[in-house]
Amino acid sequence: MQNFNKTKRLAPLLILVLFLAPLLLQGIIGQGEEIRRPVIFVYSMEANFQPEGHFNPYSETGFIGHAGVNMYDQLAPHILGTSQYFPELATNWTYDGDWLVVKLRNDVTWHDGQPFTSKDVWSTFMLHKIRGYSEWSSNVIDDVQIVDDYTIKFHVVGLKDLAQNYILSAYINGPYHVFKKYVDEYVANPENAEAIGVELNKFTPRTVSEGAVGTGPFMLENMTESDLWLKKFDKFYAADKIVIDYIHGIKEPSNEVGWGYFFSNTADWGEPFSPASVADALTAQGVKVLYAKSTRHDFIIFNWKRPLLANKLFRQALAYSINRTELISAINYPCWHEEKWVTPYSDFYIVNWLDQSFLDSLNKYEYNPEKAKAIFAQLGLTYNNKGQLCYANGTVITLYAKFPAPWTDIALLMQNLATQLNRVGITVIPLALDWATVATAETNGDFDIVWDAIGGDHPFLQGFDATAGYGFPTYASFPKVIEWQGKELNLTQFFIDWGKVKSVEEQKVYVRELAQIYNDYLFALPFADVDAQFYGSQRFVYPPSYDPAWMCTDYARGIIVAQLFFPGKFGLNMSYWGIKPTPPPTTPTETYIIAGLVVVVIVLIIAIFLTRKK
Repeated sequence: MQNFNKTKRLAPLLILVLFLAPLLLQGIIGQGEEIRRPVIFVYSMEANFQPEGHFNPYSETGFIGHAGVNMYDQLAPHILGTSQYFPELATNWTYDGDWLVVKLRNDVTWHDGQPFTSKDVWSTFMLHKIRGYSEWSSNVIDDVQIVDDYTIKFHVVGLKDLAQNYILSAYINGPYHVFKKYVDEYVANPENAEAIGVELNKFTPRTVSEGAVGTGPFMLENMTESDLWLKKFDKFYAADKIVIDYIHGIKEPSNEVGWGYFFSNTADWGEPFSPASVADALTAQGVKVLYAKSTRHDFIIFNWKRPLLANKLFRQALAYSINRTELISAINYPCWHEEKWVTPYSDFYIVNWLDQSFLDSLNKYEYNPEKAKAIFAQLGLTYNNKGQLCYANGTVITLYAKFPAPWTDIALLMQNLATQLNRVGITVIPLALDWATVATAETNGDFDIVWDAIGGDHPFLQGFDATAGYGFPTYASFPKVIEWQGKELNLTQFFIDWGKVKSVEEQKVYVRELAQIYNDYLFALPFADVDAQFYGSQRFVYPPSYDPAWMCTDYARGIIVAQLFFPGKFGLNMSYWGIKPTPPPTTPTETYIIAGLVVVVIVLIIAIFLTRKK
């Protein structure tokens, strides 16, 4: 009877425990949560901000591309060297005969609140056409049509895999409501493409209201002369996956400034190319260094408009005068790799297109200054008493080599180039200029020698650009018609014909022929393949270099975007910002189950206590 009375007195306590247990548990679980502070990701950017920087990707001056990879989306990003695409703005794509039909997301908004539709994709590709992008100028596609608000189709007249690469990998950065003026004028008067392009080049949006808008996870907030702020776009279709609130872009005017950011732990992410000694020093300090595979292919370009440089034999003599191994050694940056073959293609993929025996049969232009001097004599050039190479009339031959001043690696390269050519008597004067001036000089053909690089993991892409496309012979007024094997060859028509072939085997015929033409004519001298070299602070977590995502350098540059497509492999060390990991949310049902177990345990303890008391 006594025990019964004790149990009766404990009953209210047990009921109270039953009801308070869930609240107690929720309080314990909630202790791991804190007030979330803004997470600011600091990005060291190779870019010019105010006053020349802007967000018109169709201008030849000032576009801030490093911010663009986080502001703009692609239809379906492509991992270099593979056939893998990841849906982004596109949900799926299929071929209907010769038409590539692309279905689009219907939940996308531009940063200024305008809805995204297929007209924006159409507008982007019309801007490509105005600017003469390769997919149009080489006739890989010849038409793009809107089917409905979220369906667009492209008429493919060439190899389908190549067209798919062009189309799906393109950044959709030409919203119709921003570029309407230029697109509509072109559609009405396509014969005025050149004049429209001139006006388009002058458009320099620097704020959201001026048209600096994308559909990506971050939108422009503010820009000064020294920095740039992007903030998370709350209406981004996958905003729930983005844990960063702001990207703070800090200006990296030179490699040395970029190194300083990481030595001082100022930046979270950046890509200042560094010599081995600097990379080792940063690694020893705890900075993470990553080398991402790239298709970047570097060239020394000769201007065909200049005296002597128009002569194929003289260009070949220059190639024999340049020790490419010494060029790479002078740079001494671990991400630079000497080019094996003198072709317009990157070593990264060309072995998949040309057999080894053919590649070995090409002229490697191995360093041979005596052979170069013999060609000079054949051309009627002479040396004066100072050992300087001269024209037949005694005028000293002087060439100007232009390059972008901010980058130490390129400066070392061009200074060494001048030294090497001076050894064979050619007076070369290196000119260190700002990036925009070098780009304009190259476009206008205002140079003797200039450095440049191209990319793209398909031989058509690199072959077109290195022979007759952007930044190379077309813009430098190189001849579009050459003599080849006793006949006239129109290079423009060559690429149009190549772009129309339907099979890989047919393509290989063109790949082989262009390799032979280029190897003989030396439109430019390729000398290196260059990987991307990235740095990350302890605040940032990224995967090992063998992760396939890193095969696409756009992902590595736009690292935040990459989190959307490779979940769990990219992220931030949130504890650095004092934010504790939040445990998985506990549902009410789970809470009451746990509470019930707690009550059972308490009852058992009490029962044992009473039994022992008895």
